Amino acid sequence: MPVSRLFIVTRPLFAVAMAALAAMAVLTVIDIGLRYALSQPIPGAYELVGFLAAGSLGFALPHLQATNGHVSVDLLVQFAARPVRWALKVIAIVLALTFFLLLTWRLIVNTHTIYASHQVSDIIGIPIWLIYVVVTVGPAITTLVCVDQLMQLLRGASAHDAD
Repeated sequence: MPVSRLFIVTRPLFAVAMAALAAMAVLTVIDIGLRYALSQPIPGAYELVGFLAAGSLGFALPHLQATNGHVSVDLLVQFAARPVRWALKVIAIVLALTFFLLLTWRLIVNTHTIYASHQVSDIIGIPIWLIYVVVTVGPAITTLVCVDQLMQLLRGASAHDAD
């Protein structure tokens, strides 16, 4: 699949995703250390790690799609003719585009529902809709990356990429 030109957006999001992973690790180590050393765990650490994990996943998706960083098994595809490989790439991008478009739409609908119900996290009281807003950014930008990749394929910008 063609590499997306949206690096100006995806690369900073990927950096935020990696920072969230690092924050999860640091928070977990400190929480465990305080739990064993002082019998005082960090209140809400489990919630924060969950929120950071959701944000990290959402923010990493656009860059992984833009750089073709996902796992692909092309054992049989490599023996297909170039037009067949191109058609399979188009189908794969259209499926990914459809998936991420539907995911973004549902996240927006769910965000509105959760906002209207005033749900907050159990321990630290963070409004859950804020987490949904953050998580929605990733699939929305991944949708744009898929559109960019599809346009590149349809324009023939990656004729060599079909090999």
